[in-house]
Amino acid sequence: MTHSALTDTIKLSPQYSSRDETRIDTFLIHHTASVSGRGDGVVSMMVNRTRTVSSNYVIGNDGHLWCVVDEDFRAWTSGSATDGGKGAAWDRRAITVEIVNEAGAPDWPISVAAIDKAARLLNDLRKRYGIAHILGHRDLWATYQASYPTFCPGPNTVARIVARAAELAGNDIDYRRLATYLNRQSLGVTSTTGDTSAGRGDGIPGPNYYTMVQTWGKRNRPDLYGSGYVIDGIPGPGTFRVEAAIWALLNKPEPAPVVIPEPEPAPVIDLEPEQPAEEQEAPVSPTPDPVDDIVSQPIPDAPEGEPEPDPQHAARREALVRRIFTAIADVIRGRRTVGELAIATLRTVVPFVYSWVIVWATTNVSWLDWLAYVPADIALEAQSAAVIALGTGIYALLRKLAQRWPNLERFLGSAKTPTYTG
Repeated sequence: MTHSALTDTIKLSPQYSSRDETRIDTFLIHHTASVSGRGDGVVSMMVNRTRTVSSNYVIGNDGHLWCVVDEDFRAWTSGSATDGGKGAAWDRRAITVEIVNEAGAPDWPISVAAIDKAARLLNDLRKRYGIAHILGHRDLWATYQASYPTFCPGPNTVARIVARAAELAGNDIDYRRLATYLNRQSLGVTSTTGDTSAGRGDGIPGPNYYTMVQTWGKRNRPDLYGSGYVIDGIPGPGTFRVEAAIWALLNKPEPAPVVIPEPEPAPVIDLEPEQPAEEQEAPVSPTPDPVDDIVSQPIPDAPEGEPEPDPQHAARREALVRRIFTAIADVIRGRRTVGELAIATLRTVVPFVYSWVIVWATTNVSWLDWLAYVPADIALEAQSAAVIALGTGIYALLRKLAQRWPNLERFLGSAKTPTYTG
């Protein structure tokens, strides 16, 4: 079974027949010419065969959507015994809908809720079948002499459904503005701004409006219609393409202004003749003082890409090397044990490494800039903790090794891990 996902209730009628493999390309709109609210009475009439009539869908005054005849079959909606089968032929190619009226004669209006549901159904059918024709019942007789003469489905029902469907599909066309433009094009069509078939100027497109769109398209953009061009005031895909083209034309952005640059002023020419070289007076330079000349020599810059040496860093490095070799000499002379050497080395190396790490980190890692502002006492505590941790670890490791090699004990002596004092 095939029906729209928008369907609220399925209540099938036995009154249907085959489409004879006819392709669906039309949305055919009728009204019930009755004020029966939700549509239950109309559906019951179709299901119970009270009258020989049916439609694929019925829309109630509150927007309730009934599926009465499966989309795969032809509903008995537009047939007539006097039109030679033309109305039935349209039913075979159409999805038909009967819409309950909000009020009776003379205008037989349709509620906003019913228009909205019909528009949503139309957009759904367009996606699934590529609907090419949107017709009211009266258009069949007026244009094709099919079915029978009728006022159905009212004066503006088709136009309102088409406009609402375009709005739901994201169409932002201002129909009043577009109709005003078309009225100025001398298209030979009598119309009013707003262009409804009743001429009420309410901004809802009607037959006059679509006749103007089609006339403009035939004159200016026949490529958008292709073959079978008909000016009948009934909108279809070609009409909508022309309408979109007109709207795009009205909203074409203004070209950017051309800016002409100001001409550059002519260069100023010095007409004074230059003094011959031999006549120019040479500047008098003072006798150079050898001492001043040496003192005034600029200090050469460091080579590009290499930082200038830091004198303090070089001094610290020299002191570090001196202290390490002194400590090693003390061990050799028996003045210190290996354990004491390890602690002394750590006390010397850790501040140097700490200083180097801080300089490198604050220079190369942007998010470590804050290290340069760590207070001195906190930095000293960090260094002390590092010395104690590393010294304790090394001392414990050496003691562990001494258990396996007793001769190592004499190198360790009885040195304890000292407290770092800076």
